[in-house]
Amino acid sequence: MLMKPQLKALLLGVIFAVFVGELSLRIVSKKLFSTSNFLEEEYHSQNRHTPHIDHSQLGWAAPRNLRTSVNFLANSSLGTFERKTIMTFDSSGFRKHWAFRCPEMTLQGSPIVALGDSFTLGSETNDEETWPAHLQALNRREVLNAGFARYGLDQMLILLKDLLTRIRPETVIVSLTLSNILRVSETKKISHFYLDQSARPYFLMDNSSKTLRLENTPITRKSTALQLKGIRSVLGHSLLAHYIFRSVSFNFWYGVPQRNDLYPDGISKSEPTNLALLILKEIRSLSMKYNFKLLVLIQDYYQAPFSGAKYNSSPILTSLRDSALGLGIQVLDLRESLSNLFISDPAVYESLFFPFGHMTNQGNLFVAAELSKIIKSHSKDCL
Repeated sequence: MLMKPQLKALLLGVIFAVFVGELSLRIVSKKLFSTSNFLEEEYHSQNRHTPHIDHSQLGWAAPRNLRTSVNFLANSSLGTFERKTIMTFDSSGFRKHWAFRCPEMTLQGSPIVALGDSFTLGSETNDEETWPAHLQALNRREVLNAGFARYGLDQMLILLKDLLTRIRPETVIVSLTLSNILRVSETKKISHFYLDQSARPYFLMDNSSKTLRLENTPITRKSTALQLKGIRSVLGHSLLAHYIFRSVSFNFWYGVPQRNDLYPDGISKSEPTNLALLILKEIRSLSMKYNFKLLVLIQDYYQAPFSGAKYNSSPILTSLRDSALGLGIQVLDLRESLSNLFISDPAVYESLFFPFGHMTNQGNLFVAAELSKIIKSHSKDCL
């Protein structure tokens, strides 16, 4: 048992260590004299998440006419990952690219539209590092990046219908990931934009007619302020505590449920694979009506090649791929190429992904190069 002098020395040592840690962080962060609650400050910062606007039909959407520095913060089994990038959106909400690297490039033909979630948007990468940016450079054809964070295949269909009232694409690329397929059965989404749940549009399937019925639109968002109570209202003023809790207890500190922990009323009764297939059929019908080529891109999430585990891919993706091929839809399934790299050259495979799972600049170039083989352009690269 510690004697009183020893206990006093231990206590003073802990206080001194906390003081030095707090002081060092504040000096490095240039916040030496700040009295802010750093949790609240980060919450309200426009750089905290992918910039966005509320949207009555989509739930949320890309902003218009915005160029900003974005601080991506994510929590995974690998720890807290943070990366700052530049994101630029034009007047239609498309993510801009190649505007500064290749101003002399003359684009040919009708545009290509890229639909998808954060993998298409290019989360954690700069404007010129997304796969739509690389695809435009490789083919000298305008590629409109219409991907956006946390979109499901259902939101892609709604967005495509709106885009077709304004543009006539030559090709539409629909990027499928396991998450954006599963999202079609969600009526709400735990949104790290707001750190709470956001209402989203969704389709229900009429079993008798096998048709889709859109629900939950128009969407009206109720403003919710961050509720800082208890320990967060006090320790939030410590930059050291903010960094520690952000790393070791992300969900508690930001007041959000686990990433996949939806509320009981957050999931419809529709089976996501069947619903996704109906949505693909609807997109295929649009391709025939508006005379554009439809290409489905299938991407897998990061898997740890040095963990000793085998490469594993969801049967849901396989089922949807086979159904799409059965409908006559052209499919580029990247899983075989990725699994081959996973086995034969794990270091190269690792270089394609960020720690949290999105693709790096090199990974997006890999995707664009594979797509370019299908789109078939003989133009000179602009790199």
